[in-house]
Amino acid sequence: MLLHDSEHMELHFVDRGGERLLLTFNEMGLRAGGGRFWGDTLAERLGLSAAGFVSRRPNWFPAEDTRRAIAALLPRVAGRFPERVAYGLSQGANAALRFRRELGATVVLAFSPQASIDPADIVDARFAHYFDPALHTDMIPADLPCDAHAPGPAGAAPGPAGAAPGAGRALGPAYVIHDPRDVLDARHVALIRARMTIVEFALPFVGHSSATPFANTATMRPLIEAALRQDTAAMRAICVAARRRSPSRAYTLCHAAHARRPAATLRLFRAHRDAAPRESWWLVARLLALQGLGWEVIGWLLERAATAPGNAEIQACVAMAAIELEDRRIARRFAAASVALDPAHPTWRWVQGRADAMPCFEDRPEAGPDPAPGAGVGRRDGHAGPQARHTPQPQDGAQPCPPPARV
Repeated sequence: MLLHDSEHMELHFVDRGGERLLLTFNEMGLRAGGGRFWGDTLAERLGLSAAGFVSRRPNWFPAEDTRRAIAALLPRVAGRFPERVAYGLSQGANAALRFRRELGATVVLAFSPQASIDPADIVDARFAHYFDPALHTDMIPADLPCDAHAPGPAGAAPGPAGAAPGAGRALGPAYVIHDPRDVLDARHVALIRARMTIVEFALPFVGHSSATPFANTATMRPLIEAALRQDTAAMRAICVAARRRSPSRAYTLCHAAHARRPAATLRLFRAHRDAAPRESWWLVARLLALQGLGWEVIGWLLERAATAPGNAEIQACVAMAAIELEDRRIARRFAAASVALDPAHPTWRWVQGRADAMPCFEDRPEAGPDPAPGAGVGRRDGHAGPQARHTPQPQDGAQPCPPPARV
């Protein structure tokens, strides 16, 4: 059911009854308009009622419009749902923390929240260009002097269900789950910690995508149950187990190992490559290229591409790895394949622009024939070519070709 539809966001409400309501705010990759909301599949599988706030673009849920959406929701939930779980990642985590009071949240699960995108609050080039002074004021989540926090024993209810904001409903705990080794994310959390009471759970080496290890009912169900009981020991054990299963952990471990123990990067890649998200491995290729070992990564990616010739993402991933290894032929072929599969995707067109802008030289015999998009490599050890990094040199008398115009 669509309760709110504006230029900034949509609010969807799914009433499955019960005592528990999941309140979700999307991260910046999901956009309103498709009838979906962040966590809708999770809510369905857990059998939970849900209210999903979905932004139309990365806008960090402007306060005025978000409060209008909440006003449309409150009559539907008044006197119901004594257990309300506010849940979000990144921009959505910021919103879950900021609007927990108005929503009467029993508990907040905030994954890698931003404190703000206002450059006056924090310098973060990842998100600062989304800042709009007309929309974004007082972005840092904070406690108010009148706030009371629900104490203690596990299972304590934080006030009467459906109570209006400020009408005697104590705030439940705000749990922040993040990677403290991610320097920018840690700065955001420090700003939030200075303004409000939070309970933190560290997920080292998972990066900004801290919600990914919890993207399944087997992990989220016990996490929600433990959060509602305020059982921090159980939550910590769940977080430790989820971190070890994180698909992004392999890349971040590789990145951390690269500076001090370069040889460990390749060992980690070999140990974790099949569990890691394929889009992260062009970054590993970049690290290994510095050691002359990047071809092992691109060979593995080519084998993956052979199993999914219609997947634009894996074709673009091969192209990005080839760009890092300075192989223009592979980069251009696979970049073109990704755009052909999904012409409207801006990232694939950006990859193609990078590939087309690479300088070209006469064909290098040692590089072997051009692999077709989606074609694997012939060697059983997964290597696609020479183990030394390509630093292309023109053949005798050859001149570098001028880079084509960007797409």
